Amino acid sequence: MFCIPGVANTSHLKQAAAAGMQFVRIGVDITDVSPAEEFIPLAKELGLTAFVNLMKTNVLETEDVVDPVRQCVSYGADSVYLVDSAGSYLPFEVSELFHVVSDTVDVPLGFHGHDNLGLANANALAAASSGAHYIDATLDGIGRGAGNTSTEGFATVLHRQGAPTAPDYQRLAHLSESTIRVVPRLHDDRIYQVVGGLTRTHSSLFPLITRCAEAEGVDVFSLMAAVAEVDRVHPTEKLVAATASALAAS
Repeated sequence: MFCIPGVANTSHLKQAAAAGMQFVRIGVDITDVSPAEEFIPLAKELGLTAFVNLMKTNVLETEDVVDPVRQCVSYGADSVYLVDSAGSYLPFEVSELFHVVSDTVDVPLGFHGHDNLGLANANALAAASSGAHYIDATLDGIGRGAGNTSTEGFATVLHRQGAPTAPDYQRLAHLSESTIRVVPRLHDDRIYQVVGGLTRTHSSLFPLITRCAEAEGVDVFSLMAAVAEVDRVHPTEKLVAATASALAAS
């Protein structure tokens, strides 16, 4: 279960545990992990393994990631995931991130990457080589926005490296071809995803930025970059509108 406090509540967690769930992924923004404080102890009390997804890890500098991870560990998290929500990391940045964080906490770390810049698999490999115990991946990389690390692609990389426990990449590729590629997909606007990756802007903000850009007659991608310089985490509609107005006047 992917459990975002506020979307899910504690009764949902109890129901899922009663139905046989064995682990939970609690998702909180890295800029405010406090909502996890209620859910992690409850998950442990219910006998669940409690993972935490630090969504939007990419908005912080490496040195600022350590404290939120420590806070989740203090709540009792069994593992903490670092999340490239906008697909904006470069592999060397991921390596640095995992080296720094793994030196400061004892719990296993995981990586969840998106493919805005076409680097989800490369970043997953960098994470795995730099201290990550867990890597998220999906068949054909299917997922929100630009998608995620590709299961069959990452399995092939592990095989290429000679990993003794590498999954069967050929069976995974056949499974991906037969079950995922035949499914209709939502249109993925690549320019939005690419610029979002560059500016570290989460795709949930695209509609607001687009609406304000159209209202002021300014370039949506210039506005995206300008907003990101001010607040790429939780920009308000007022902020985005004011930034668009300033662009229009310049």
